[in-house]
Amino acid sequence: MELSLLAQLAGIGNFIINTIKSISPRFKKWFYLLLSLPLSVGIYYFTLPDEPPIPQSIILDWGYSGGARWQPGNPQSIQGPKESMLTVNGSVLRSLARKNYKLIGVGFHYTISGDVLDQPDVSKSGLYDIRDGHITITIPWNDRFISELVHAQPVGESLYLRPIPNYWLLAVPKGVTPKAFNSLREALDLGAKRLQAVAGPP
Repeated sequence: MELSLLAQLAGIGNFIINTIKSISPRFKKWFYLLLSLPLSVGIYYFTLPDEPPIPQSIILDWGYSGGARWQPGNPQSIQGPKESMLTVNGSVLRSLARKNYKLIGVGFHYTISGDVLDQPDVSKSGLYDIRDGHITITIPWNDRFISELVHAQPVGESLYLRPIPNYWLLAVPKGVTPKAFNSLREALDLGAKRLQAVAGPP
């Protein structure tokens, strides 16, 4: 089988050589030009990177959505919208849109002593399509996020002081949903890309 293939390739090579020899010198330069064009195009496409590098400034703004306030009591509680917002520059993510990636925003407080990737029970947004312009991603706070806010916050202090919120913007491949992971490591294992991470008030 391999010998037959080699023989065929050798036959094609001999045919090309004989064809070149039979061409008059006047037309040889045009023949070489036509022969080099597909080779140049092939080399160009094979050496292209899978996707252009993505700029670092993707998240333009972030933080609590506003309107959340402390309700005095024992324990104290939070009233108003319990969510955070990310404003994303979708125009720089066109290469991911062409590959059917979608966006998920993740919010959490880093409360463990190990790797941040293993922080459990992170808050997650829904799936967002990538499109040109600004994309506003809403991350509803889960029970863990709210509990950490309530128990770490001294009475009377600003909601922005502590604990410090962390936010990650993920691009997830087709088929991956927010319910499929509970930690950043699980998301990355499913093929998610970390686009940018920010922390604290902007």
